[in-house]
Amino acid sequence: MYKFPEIGVSFFLTADEFNLDYITIKMGIIPTEARTKDDFPCQDFAHTSWSIDILEEECYTVDKPFDKLLGLLDGKEKIIISLCEELGIKASFSIVIHMNSGRNPEIVLSNKIISFASSINAHEIGFDIYSYEIDEIVVIE
Repeated sequence: MYKFPEIGVSFFLTADEFNLDYITIKMGIIPTEARTKDDFPCQDFAHTSWSIDILEEECYTVDKPFDKLLGLLDGKEKIIISLCEELGIKASFSIVIHMNSGRNPEIVLSNKIISFASSINAHEIGFDIYSYEIDEIVVIE
């Protein structure tokens, strides 16, 4: 049976330190996750992070979950830019793809996605791609 890839998308605001509650109030959105740098087990890479996640869902294109995320962020561009300038934080996106080998999704960033990322001066759009081998079917006679 064919299994679609599972794709999730996240929006992050990150910096060394900032007030997470202040971000939540300004954005008017409850984050999926908010962590201070003290929450990280390895302090070498620790940072404060406020994020909104669209959980992984089975689909064949990155656009589907990304559109859901952009729906939450629509109209917040000026707030995001202001927060980044005021607090020295970076806005970024992460796309996580889990797939069976040979069942790759369409990895295309639409003009809508690129335009939004550009409008908020996004630092980066990262891809985490995990490919798993399909187990061979063994027939025992």
